[in-house]
Amino acid sequence: MNLSDLKTGDKAIVTNITAKGAVKKRILDMGLVPGAGLKVIRTAPLGDPIEIQLKGFYMSLRKEEAFCVTVEQSGKIGDRVPIRFHKQSEHSAGDRTYASEHSHHDKTIKIALVGNPNAGKTSLFNELVGAHQKVGNYSGVTVERVEGVIHYKDYKLLFIDLPGTYSLTAYSPEEVITRNYILEEKPDIVIDVVDGTNLARNLYL
Repeated sequence: MNLSDLKTGDKAIVTNITAKGAVKKRILDMGLVPGAGLKVIRTAPLGDPIEIQLKGFYMSLRKEEAFCVTVEQSGKIGDRVPIRFHKQSEHSAGDRTYASEHSHHDKTIKIALVGNPNAGKTSLFNELVGAHQKVGNYSGVTVERVEGVIHYKDYKLLFIDLPGTYSLTAYSPEEVITRNYILEEKPDIVIDVVDGTNLARNLYL
């Protein structure tokens, strides 16, 4: 079904974007990527526009844009089962079970560093991990993956220096790698490193 088919109160997970060209890029840049969870807050009397809640903020879509977003419905507001934004959502940061499991069984914290090319991301990475880094290549491409580990008290902090990218629209190999890593590997923390001398460009990411 399409996002335009949902009613007020419905929840869904994005499965595909059928738009092409600039329209698809705009939809993806707004955060409507496969795997993202959303709620329909309200619909205008004539069905256009549609207001949704996505990743903690509200946005409005024209009906023709919503028609290009394929979704899988997952319930209505007020359901006892919360919407699952991704596989880890059932263990939210405030969930005692989640905190307990990580405190006693999984003490590794995965931290991804993202940012525009030449924003200083790798310099920060090198300052943090020093010589404790490992370099490899992503499968099928020549873009490097750099990982570094430092230990703090009882925790192992694994830093991943992702390829520089201007957006998560996923057109270039670098964008694909960075976007897929965030969506599929689901790091515990994502740090966006920005160049303070060019905030307008950097904050877009």
